[in-house]
Amino acid sequence: MCFLKGIWSTQCKPLQLIKGKKGSYTKAVRQVPSQPIKISETLYNTRKLTELPHHLINSGQFETVLNELFCDPDWLYAKCLTLTLTSVMEDLKLADALCNELLRSKMAGIKVSSSGKQKNTQDEVVLETERKVLEGIRLVSRMILLAADSIRKDPVNLPVMV
Repeated sequence: MCFLKGIWSTQCKPLQLIKGKKGSYTKAVRQVPSQPIKISETLYNTRKLTELPHHLINSGQFETVLNELFCDPDWLYAKCLTLTLTSVMEDLKLADALCNELLRSKMAGIKVSSSGKQKNTQDEVVLETERKVLEGIRLVSRMILLAADSIRKDPVNLPVMV
């Protein structure tokens, strides 16, 4: 996932060799290529467009996927242009389902742990953040669903419709 985000292309990843060699190479340059969405004027990074949302959603990083992907018009445009609008909707449905499931399990866990005890404000803050992220995912999904016909005809209409 860090590879697809391109994190290690701009900074050095810490490296420590363990087997047979003692020492720490904290500034090891790994020469990892950056992973832009748009590689050239007509070529898009299809691997990043398909795999990054899958990995972020399945690892439970819903706030990241909402802020960095679903609310990014460049990413949405590239995904609709390169793949299909259906693939965007599938990502949104998967994020909605898993985020809702996580929220329900956290709510059930908090109810069980706080029965008879004083409510924990930190748990309430986490739940409120999760609710806001889920609502954001649902809002983006509804916006794209409303504009689906126009976007399917021509993905260039995406920024105008959304």
